[in-house]
Amino acid sequence: MKRLADEKFDVGITETVIMCGLGIFEHLKIPASISTFSAVHSAGLSKGIGEPVTPSYVPGKFQFLVTILKVRGMSTKGDRMNIVERFKNVISVVVGDMFFSKTFAGEIELFREKFGPHFKGYNELLADSSYAFTNSNPYLDYPRPMLHKTVPIGGIAVDIDPKKNTLSKGYCWAKRRKSIGIAIIRVGRR
Repeated sequence: MKRLADEKFDVGITETVIMCGLGIFEHLKIPASISTFSAVHSAGLSKGIGEPVTPSYVPGKFQFLVTILKVRGMSTKGDRMNIVERFKNVISVVVGDMFFSKTFAGEIELFREKFGPHFKGYNELLADSSYAFTNSNPYLDYPRPMLHKTVPIGGIAVDIDPKKNTLSKGYCWAKRRKSIGIAIIRVGRR
């Protein structure tokens, strides 16, 4: 940790499936952080950064199964739900929030044991993020209220096969040297 602190980073980027990265940034006093979420936008992330959670018309993401009510996430139902489906969607969002809240609270307790009881909670750490990158596509995802700090960057889980990700010669020229990398991309025709 001392070696990381000596680097005096300006920004930290971390996946928010766990709070460890944000906790480390807080301990190292990194002034800016970017939370990333490699799945589509979630209610837990929305709640943490201060966005409204609206399960009455935004389908839930998780496919939780509550044995008694047989509740499943409504992502398979779409945004046109009847009253029973909306109720099930609310329960799905609440169950998902309880699951992640318990997980995150356990992680924060470990930070508090190590660094003292004053250590911020997970909602505070998420709220302090400068930006939140999500793997959502604004053209394909369900419309939802979002803050300007939320940046949907759909497609971050693209195929890494180099044959499929190579542009033809007419569209890309790249020159690499030891000290600098240059990429010139041409779109369109002359």
